[in-house]
Amino acid sequence: AEMLCVLLGSLRPSHAPSRACPPAASLVLSDEGDWLAASKPAGVTVHEGSDSLLAALRADGYGELLPVHRLDRDTSGVLLLAKRPEAAAALQAALAETAVKQYRG
Repeated sequence: AEMLCVLLGSLRPSHAPSRACPPAASLVLSDEGDWLAASKPAGVTVHEGSDSLLAALRADGYGELLPVHRLDRDTSGVLLLAKRPEAAAALQAALAETAVKQYRG
């Protein structure tokens, strides 16, 4: 069985001011089959607005991506995104079952 280790972010938010999301090319850490790992900066939302992480990834041609877990606006860290609903469900189940090791700073 494979194991995926993910750094999800800091337990202590940085209270960073809202800011525009950097270009997608600088955010993508891994693009493997049905999922993508992206570096989410503090101060950037995942979903909302044209400056969101998902908007930056869509603008770079990644299409619709489904966040597998949460990272609040003030929190930086690695965000797992699925490319298909089935992959999102599988990764969410793996997180719930602790088949995926989560490291929090």
